[in-house]
Amino acid sequence: DVINYLIGVSAVSAITTRIYRQQAPQATAYPYVIVARDTGNPTHHLSGTSSVRIDRVAVTGFASPTTGSGMAAAESLGTVLQQALDNYRGAIGTTGTVSILLVEDPEAWFQPQDGSQRAAYAIEQVYQIEYPSITPDPTEE
Repeated sequence: DVINYLIGVSAVSAITTRIYRQQAPQATAYPYVIVARDTGNPTHHLSGTSSVRIDRVAVTGFASPTTGSGMAAAESLGTVLQQALDNYRGAIGTTGTVSILLVEDPEAWFQPQDGSQRAAYAIEQVYQIEYPSITPDPTEE
């Protein structure tokens, strides 16, 4: 649902609609975005487990280093992703009401280790997503 939400945000889709879960297909054209759930936990209280889950989701925007403006392109994509996600509260797909907060936003340069990989600029952002556990996981498609 997060992927469909991002594709529906006009500022994001103006840059790319190539948004994938966990990994992009081989030789995917730049720019693109990967959404991957890092962790997910139910919320526990002294009285038991609540009906709220809190997941950490990494959203990474990739841009080509060969365009001459690779890092600037990655930063631009990172900015629109952050504007779409940080402090979002509302419905996403069939998940119901969610709350999304940015918790980390490091920059990265992916240097290929061998000829089988491509170099890329990337902006990774890690978000905390709270949602009702009785509804589908918002990171699922």
